[in-house]
Amino acid sequence: MKKQGTAYEEIIEWLETHDGKMPKSHAMNEEEKQEEKLYKRWYKSEERQILDDYKEMSIDEVPEEYREKIKTLRSYGLGITTYEEMIHWLETHNGKKPRTSITKNGKWTTKEELTDEESEEINLSARWSRSKEYEIVENYAELPIEEVPKEYREKVKILRQYRNRSYSI
Repeated sequence: MKKQGTAYEEIIEWLETHDGKMPKSHAMNEEEKQEEKLYKRWYKSEERQILDDYKEMSIDEVPEEYREKIKTLRSYGLGITTYEEMIHWLETHNGKKPRTSITKNGKWTTKEELTDEESEEINLSARWSRSKEYEIVENYAELPIEEVPKEYREKVKILRQYRNRSYSI
């Protein structure tokens, strides 16, 4: 990969050429070492910090000067909230929540035996169970929607649709 200048430009090029997957943070061979360097540059970059600063905001609330970059990064799934990740997961997995662990041939898998997708699934489940949105849904799970504070109603309504399908989120 040739250097284009900023970590933002390089990360966008990487995402475009690697099916939207972030570079690994730990590497082995020469290509993976380059991947690791890019990951570290991105992690330390001003753009990643800006992305984190505006993570909880809608794109319309983001200052105009950062809007286009954040919009591009979000299109790759970066800088979105755990709530948005969970809704996307539920929508793309027929309402089935991510697993907390995985068995193969009747045995629990180790971290090394998991595919990247299985690791992402387990990580999403863990992030979700520690998220503010999960706590909100749990706190208001049994209340009529009219008693849920207005700022949380829409999120609670949407998650209840999945919860009522057959399992607890």
